[in-house]
Amino acid sequence: ILESITYAQRIQRALLSQSYEYLTSSFREHFLIFKPKDILSGDFYWVYAPNDRYVVFAVGDCTGHGVPAALVGVLSIELLNEIIIEQKIIQTNKVLELLRERIMQTLGHKPERYSQKDGLDLSLCVWDKEECVLYFSGAYNPIYIVRKVENTTEQLEIEKFIQNPLTLKKNVIKTVIEDNYLLTEIKGDSQPIGIHHREPLPFSYYKIHIKSDDRIYLFSDGFADQFGGKNKRKFTYGRFKRLILGVQDKNLPEQKEFIEEVLNKWMQGMEQMDDITILGVKI
Repeated sequence: ILESITYAQRIQRALLSQSYEYLTSSFREHFLIFKPKDILSGDFYWVYAPNDRYVVFAVGDCTGHGVPAALVGVLSIELLNEIIIEQKIIQTNKVLELLRERIMQTLGHKPERYSQKDGLDLSLCVWDKEECVLYFSGAYNPIYIVRKVENTTEQLEIEKFIQNPLTLKKNVIKTVIEDNYLLTEIKGDSQPIGIHHREPLPFSYYKIHIKSDDRIYLFSDGFADQFGGKNKRKFTYGRFKRLILGVQDKNLPEQKEFIEEVLNKWMQGMEQMDDITILGVKI
């Protein structure tokens, strides 16, 4: 069994390798932290540049971890290939809605009866280089955008296209500023890609006006949920935000090294609780 799983790991890495090539060719600075809990990962990343104008990039977190989650991840990668590469659809909310539809069809999810809640959380971005804007949609997963600012009143220019009625009731955009760096968090809609206890609702999307040197972070919940420290508690998203802000004096490869050191010190030999993925890019 172990030999079979190890071989499957090679297949999973091969599927991810094309995305890594697009990552390295599309961004002048980037880093990727990809740490499966087991041999196979339920997290995945996906990057594609259909032409010189657009770059599409995403991080997904499938239900659970190990072999079952990895199978959903492989399915998700192939469906993203079909929707974005073959059908040439890049509007972020439409991609998420089509992906949800196809995941539910393939896994036999039926809203009118109990279905196994296999699915995924996903953050999806499209960078339009020509217009210098970033489009974002999320299924639970958020995005962090960090910009160096001259004063504490500066904010990102964000156009909201909130299609999800539940999201309308929430404060989905939050900011933190520290040492002249502004971190803007945009939350994803509170629904997964897959079966849910509510009827499927539309996904929202955001048009973010970005600038050169802005840094963008997509991630799964594995880092924030990792237990450790002297009290053996979760790292938490609040501490994770402070960590991201605290490394802005470094380039992205240096950020990766520092973040991994923080994680290792935090765990103090404790078992890794979940798959951990962080993707950072510089515009």
